[in-house]
Amino acid sequence: MNVVNSLIDKKIIVGEIEEAEGPKGNYKRLLVHPKRTGNRYCQISLLRILPHNKFPRHIHPNSEDIIYILKGRATFSIGEEEIEGSAGEVIVIPENTPHSAINNAEEDMEAIVIQAPIPEFKFLE
Repeated sequence: MNVVNSLIDKKIIVGEIEEAEGPKGNYKRLLVHPKRTGNRYCQISLLRILPHNKFPRHIHPNSEDIIYILKGRATFSIGEEEIEGSAGEVIVIPENTPHSAINNAEEDMEAIVIQAPIPEFKFLE
């Protein structure tokens, strides 16, 4: 891992961060987290939802999600609403709001997920 530790700059090379299997066969790379980068208030991940796959419904009791879709598209269930999101769009999910995402497309959906403060996950399904 090539992380430069200085007071001015912390360099993260995404390709060098191992992709880990997440819930229900989805994948993520934890880019920014206190254990990796020494920050205190947020977590940033690269999320990949495979074609015809779902990220299960869950909540973060004290954190909000900001999702920037890099590639593909997904249907997000946020509370009682469903919205479509595609590359170049941002989805904001308030704290303690049940949410999930389904990728019904033929390609992966990739997104940067910013969560602050550091999230607690409570899966509902």
